[in-house]
Amino acid sequence: PADIKARLAASWQRHGTRLMAMKAVAIDNYDLATFGWDTPVDDQGDCGSCHIFSGMGSLDSALLKAHHGTPDKSLLSKQHVMDCANTGDCNGGWPEDTIAFCKKVGVATLEEYGPYRGRSFNCKSTTSMKLLKVADYGYVGREDGVPTAQAIKDSLVKFGAISVAVAADNAFMNYKAGTVFRGNGRGINHAVLLVGWKTESKKTIWKMKNSWGTSWGDG
Repeated sequence: PADIKARLAASWQRHGTRLMAMKAVAIDNYDLATFGWDTPVDDQGDCGSCHIFSGMGSLDSALLKAHHGTPDKSLLSKQHVMDCANTGDCNGGWPEDTIAFCKKVGVATLEEYGPYRGRSFNCKSTTSMKLLKVADYGYVGREDGVPTAQAIKDSLVKFGAISVAVAADNAFMNYKAGTVFRGNGRGINHAVLLVGWKTESKKTIWKMKNSWGTSWGDG
């Protein structure tokens, strides 16, 4: 977004002291799914709603770490955000705006509002509906760019899945399982989640969760 520097500055003002005080993790392999802190892969369908899946995915992971919900399904309704948030729809958006809506207004559970339907409809939220609110959220680091691998690892262990953006070019779209993806695309246009990493030959290989169903990549 155009005001990214202001968003980063506000986040660092709220959380900078805590982030700087975090203990640096020294783990070669880490996977949220091992602890039951990750939900199954979703499919956003023919809708540019990756920003909702990425933002909501980080919240689902945080809830699981806090012992709310179960790893077999999402606790929160992505359709509620699609219908009611006005923070972007099938034409794209920014994951932070999804999370900010869940902080300001709150988000309904999947059971109460209903499952994802592939496009936005009229908001059917009611005053009797229980909405879960995010206490707060923030960015990893304070600069407009990619934080250090160490900072990302520390935050992933501390808080759960991290919403990130990638370049979904032809190479990325056509990626299949069995190899480590190494792309050189620069056009950042797609939001996903980081859910773990492994170390090979002293290099960090991130485990990334997409929202294109199980037929893409390694399931």
